[in-house]
Amino acid sequence: MDFTPAGRAVSMVDLENPDFKKYPKFAKALEQALTAELSPGDIIYIPSMWWHAVEGLDDFNVMLNFWWREKPVFLGGPDAAMKLAIATIRDLPHPEKHHWKQLFEYYVFNNTEENVSHIPEKGRGILSTINSDLARKIKSYLLEVLS
Repeated sequence: MDFTPAGRAVSMVDLENPDFKKYPKFAKALEQALTAELSPGDIIYIPSMWWHAVEGLDDFNVMLNFWWREKPVFLGGPDAAMKLAIATIRDLPHPEKHHWKQLFEYYVFNNTEENVSHIPEKGRGILSTINSDLARKIKSYLLEVLS
């Protein structure tokens, strides 16, 4: 997760000659694999977080990547949250880690208005809809506690 060409996790499997003993789950992944062969001028949309491989078939190839997010830039990237969670939560004792998992499920992955409706809007803080000002406060807090 640290040293990847695009900043995201990559597979260590040699796609030309996969070692199924070393990577036994790769055979199962191949069962779900799709192949698309593009011609000059073709484009393909690959959704965010989809595992994919690109191979040039001629001596000269041009590939253009365009990444975009549906969220405002001021929110930052989720990979930072993943790395921070690995650094701060991964090695906790199992019972503590289990409680943090429940909190993440509740406030991050299953966030609903109902989860915070009992808290007055002015008192919700980080549980409010995050705008650029709140994002700046969160980043300042993180810089302070991580220094």
